[in-house]
Amino acid sequence: MAGFLIPRRSRLVRWRGTLEGLLPEQHPARFIWQVLLSLDFSELEGRYSSVLEGPGRPPYHPRVLAALWIYGLSEGLETAAAIAKACTIRDDFRWLAGGLSPSDQTLLNFLTDSADEFASLWAQVLKSMHQAGHIDLSVIAEDGTKLRANASRRSFFTATDIAGVVETLKSQIAEKLKEITSCTGSGRDCKAQIALRNLELRLSRAELAICELDQRTKRHEAPPPKSKSDNVASASPAQKQTPKFTWRDFKPTVDPNVVVCPAGCELYFISQYPTENGRSFYRLYGRSNCRECLMKTQCTNSTRRRIKIPLNPATDLKSDPPATTSGPTADKITKNDSEARTSCSTPETADEKTQDDAHSGTEEQSSGPKASITEPEAVMMLATSEKRWAPSYNADLAVTRHGIIVSQFLTKHPTDFHHFQPALQAVISTVGKPESWVGDGHYGTKANVLIADNAGVFLYAPPAWTPSQQDLECPSIPVEQDCGERGLLPGDDPQLPTERFGRNDFRFDPEHNVLICPANQELRFIGVYPTDDGFGAYRLYGRSDCRKCAIKSRCTDASKRRRVKVPVVAESKADSEANGKKDVGPLLRSLEDRMKQVGDAVLKFRRETIEPVNAQLKQHGLARFHVRGLARCAAVLTLGCIAHNLSKWKAREAARAIKAVA
Repeated sequence: MAGFLIPRRSRLVRWRGTLEGLLPEQHPARFIWQVLLSLDFSELEGRYSSVLEGPGRPPYHPRVLAALWIYGLSEGLETAAAIAKACTIRDDFRWLAGGLSPSDQTLLNFLTDSADEFASLWAQVLKSMHQAGHIDLSVIAEDGTKLRANASRRSFFTATDIAGVVETLKSQIAEKLKEITSCTGSGRDCKAQIALRNLELRLSRAELAICELDQRTKRHEAPPPKSKSDNVASASPAQKQTPKFTWRDFKPTVDPNVVVCPAGCELYFISQYPTENGRSFYRLYGRSNCRECLMKTQCTNSTRRRIKIPLNPATDLKSDPPATTSGPTADKITKNDSEARTSCSTPETADEKTQDDAHSGTEEQSSGPKASITEPEAVMMLATSEKRWAPSYNADLAVTRHGIIVSQFLTKHPTDFHHFQPALQAVISTVGKPESWVGDGHYGTKANVLIADNAGVFLYAPPAWTPSQQDLECPSIPVEQDCGERGLLPGDDPQLPTERFGRNDFRFDPEHNVLICPANQELRFIGVYPTDDGFGAYRLYGRSDCRKCAIKSRCTDASKRRRVKVPVVAESKADSEANGKKDVGPLLRSLEDRMKQVGDAVLKFRRETIEPVNAQLKQHGLARFHVRGLARCAAVLTLGCIAHNLSKWKAREAARAIKAVA
């Protein structure tokens, strides 16, 4: 029988010498430390008030903590605890820390209240790479990617619910203070102090969630620019205090898939779900166009209505729950099993951000926007890759053709086109003016076209407006007329025209305030919103049940809806010049011409450039944040982007050395 090598862990081995000999010369940790040694850390050092040979233990140098975070993220270590543990068991981290062993709390404290300092560190790295000749400004690609926040969907609640949590936590804190004052044992006193700190932390987060909801409410209530044809009457206080309808106010019909609301409108069956106790089921009905309902204030605060009809009301819901003003307790919210999401959207995102009618079907529509009591600054966003709503932040990235990130910042705004101006300014102030800029369909707005022209940058993005005037003067033949002349039904002939419908293909019915689409379906009025360029306002019309339309492919790429913007006042060229505003007509036509010529190639370049960068960041620890608060998450994003850039820097230096030898 062949012999085997048996491990002998009791044998003596020679130590390899100093820490300097643990890593090879070309190790990535050495490169990161070499770059950080060339940077100025005076701003980060100024955060510490330690005195040489004074009382207390000296703090860790911020260069060491930054190096551990950057190298840890490049190695895919997502948490401070993992990095702290690696400093005790891995040679590369031992070398980088120089034998020091910072705790996970020390690493977390390094991320707090340091937004300006990390911005300075980020700018220094970019300037160093630019001086080394690794940043190509010929073309920049920009995109946003959703990064999961450290919160659950179940932690989102309305302002009324959170107010109840605040009151409950305050009473628990008062009881805990009494317990501490009456406690005599040191062990029990220590545990009570820890419990008190946890309660105070939960209270501060709940209060911050209320502040977030107040800010969102103020933004939503900001009146859009009013025109002579738009006079929106605000609801009176008496109307706001009117009791809401319950499920008993919705009447069944002969059709089991339809119920009728108190206003006489039909709500259609969505699906059937089990109740929380699992003893019975309920049927979920919904309607998505409740905006103009005269009884809307008594029914819902949202633009839609969801209602649960129990299959066995006698055993499942014997009576309606009593109305309370304080909301559920903190313990009840912690154990709540219902999935929650935000139901608010700003006017600026009405055309880009939508929620499916059947989304989160296991819950009835809540009354008002929601915020998380564990991560108040997080927002429910739709991740394009995962196709599901989750508490997230939006990371905006601008990348060169070689995959080097030249701009990064974290926001709570779910859409991306608002980020073009700050990203462009950040790139210009750090490394210089780029020649061209590439974005997806969100970035081709009139405001962004003006910003790019003022900066002298060529913008490449699909136009986010209706076709040019030349196209509008020659509208396409309505598909019904074209099909009628052929004796065919829409969709039967493969030779039917494939031009997309524009705004001129929709007829306006002033009597009912609706748009009539080419398929003779009504698009209802949604609201009046300001334009991106600030020149005026537009009226938004929409329809949400376009799934079975025969000519849907010529109208919209959305799964089931269509939105159309109609300008309230079209400002003329003379008016723009009189108001000191530049005429955007030639700029818009120029962008349209560029996209017709090289649009497909440019968008392919954008996908091949920035999408891999988004994937690499998520593979190296940024798929989900493990810290809380926008400031800390932004710091982790900055350090992760620095780690990405340094890995690119090292690879390009190695390629340059090989090329020089060859």
